[in-house]
This record gives sequence, C-alpha cells and structure tokens, in this order.
Amino acid sequence: MSNPAAKVNLERFIAFVDERNKQGDWEDYALPNLLDLNKKMIARECEFDRKRITENSKIKAEYEAVKQDLILKGILIEDTRSGSQKLTTKTESINSSRDKAAMKKAQETAAALEEELFRTKSELDKANKKAMFGLTVVELKRACFR
Repeated sequence: MSNPAAKVNLERFIAFVDERNKQGDWEDYALPNLLDLNKKMIARECEFDRKRITENSKIKAEYEAVKQDLILKGILIEDTRSGSQKLTTKTESINSSRDKAAMKKAQETAAALEEELFRTKSELDKANKKAMFGLTVVELKRACFR
C-alpha cells in the first residue's frame, strides 16, 4: 500500500472490526433491512469518509469478509435480489425521500400560512373593535348634544 493515509484507514477499520467482535454489538451497525451494514456510521467511527469503504480495495475486501461472517452468524441476511431488483429498490427509496422532503416543505408552508392567517384575523378583530368603539363614542356625543 503506497498511500500512507490508505494504510492508516485500513488499520483503523481493522481495529474497529476487532472492537465490534469483542463487544458483540454488530446489530447496532446493521441497516434496518439487515441486508448490509451502515457504512456511514462505520466510517464516522473509523474517522474517514464513507467512500473509503468502497474505494479502498483492501478495506473493501475486509468489509466484504466481515459482511460474509455476519451473514453466517445470522446477524445480516444475504441479499439474493437481482441487480435490477436492487436498482428498483434504490429508485423507490430515492423517490420516497423526495416525497418526504416535498411533504415536509408543504407542511412548513401550511404552518406558516396558518400563523399568518391567525395574525391577520387578530389584527382585523382589533380594527373592528376600534371601529365599533369609535362609532359608539360618536353616537353618544350626538345623543348628548342634541
């Protein structure tokens, strides 16, 4: 390994794997569907970018070995889907994320509009009360001075 940073990253990953094996807490790093590990969480703990797991060939090989071991232990489930099925799932996930973002934005907009409507109604109510009070005072003055 000619790149010193790559060597350090590999050492960090191996130390991480050793610690997880000692602690026996791999379930904490499994994705909800149990088909893979959470690479982002692992990379954060190893103090390197997530892409190091997939771009550094030695880390990737170690990662795949760990994954196979976890499948054998029953912690992960082997992904038997075809490439097109995986792509469909990924596309659905992306669309779901976009839908959630759009829904959140719509909810925020609705909340802001409700708040603005409440303020406007309050201002209108105050203005109407002032106008009614003003008319009442004028009517009283007219009645007194007739």
